[in-house]
Amino acid sequence: MERAAQIGIWPARVSIELGKRVELRAAVQNVSNHPIGLGQAFGLAVKHGEEVHKYFGGPRSSEPIFLEPGEFKEILGWSLGEESSLKVGLSRCWVIYRAEDGEEIRSAVAEVEMRPLAE
Repeated sequence: MERAAQIGIWPARVSIELGKRVELRAAVQNVSNHPIGLGQAFGLAVKHGEEVHKYFGGPRSSEPIFLEPGEFKEILGWSLGEESSLKVGLSRCWVIYRAEDGEEIRSAVAEVEMRPLAE
């Protein structure tokens, strides 16, 4: 099956003090030769150690995302803090898209380091 979309994720900063917010952004690119439409089934996975937490909720448009061949579009953002399982140390984050046909597309992993509060 031809892959129609590619997803990317990036943090505003890769190292931040515990208690501050981590800003993550996601974008999608149409890598096919035809226009595509994507639903809103995007989520964020955060892994710290062996624990993985997935976040699929949150406010977002119910409108599909339409992309022409080669088009790149920023689609979502997350602002994470301690309530979203970020702990001191390295966390790995990636975006998941669950297509209606059951196919799952994942972004590459972005790493975020949470540092202890400065004394």
